[in-house]
Amino acid sequence: MGFFSRKEKKGEIANVSDLASIPEIKAILETGKEAVFLNPKRSSEPLPFSVSKMGGEPNMNAFDAWPECSDCKTLYIFVLQLYKSEYPEFPFPEGSDLFQLFRCPNDDCKGAYDECSDHLMQWFYSEAITDSNKEIQRPSADGDQLEEPIPDCLFNPERRLDYDSQSLYVDLEEKYDNFEDVIEVFYEKYGSPVGTKINGHPDWIQDNATPECKCGKEMTFFFQLSGSDEGDDGEPPHGLSIGDMGNIYFFGCDNCGVESITTLWDCS
Repeated sequence: MGFFSRKEKKGEIANVSDLASIPEIKAILETGKEAVFLNPKRSSEPLPFSVSKMGGEPNMNAFDAWPECSDCKTLYIFVLQLYKSEYPEFPFPEGSDLFQLFRCPNDDCKGAYDECSDHLMQWFYSEAITDSNKEIQRPSADGDQLEEPIPDCLFNPERRLDYDSQSLYVDLEEKYDNFEDVIEVFYEKYGSPVGTKINGHPDWIQDNATPECKCGKEMTFFFQLSGSDEGDDGEPPHGLSIGDMGNIYFFGCDNCGVESITTLWDCS
């Protein structure tokens, strides 16, 4: 620090446990949105096709063949499926009650690592048929540049409020000397680990990049696929790192419906 410059004295928060009295915290608490944190965990045994899950055997009743990448023709790997009966909070268009997500496992695919996702993905809505499953097996594929199929992972859903706290550190650090104490108390009481979730707020790792629909309306965030999910060993139970502990964010337009769904992604 130079001779003439002086360190600006910041404020001090006397009672860090009284979060609602701190203007910056009060503003964040007003952003609370209902969310479902899915908390996927590796299953010790195969899960049935008739449940919501990640990996394993998908419900194939809406397909005549295993889906493949539109760019490189590599067979997709199955990522996850959500049934409306278990997750009514997820947006389902009229006439559908099953959402399924697949992704291209090919690192060398020309559709990989664009602004939408680390690997090209495709999602499907359909009417759920669960009395029996079509016998469509994914043929095995070998290649050094291919992701492994995702193992069976069950969801351990937690429904709670999710807060937009992305700017919390900067907002407090600029004004208070004991900002770290406030942040610790906030996350103990209101914080949630970054992970795969339905609704709430996107956990932007880089800058907020919420897209605008072609109709001019700001799009609504409704789902996050995360490489920060932690299994018992501290690693993602599904094996998806999404770059480096990244997230893929799903958005849709309330005016334009399911056809407007788009994704963005970022990572460390």
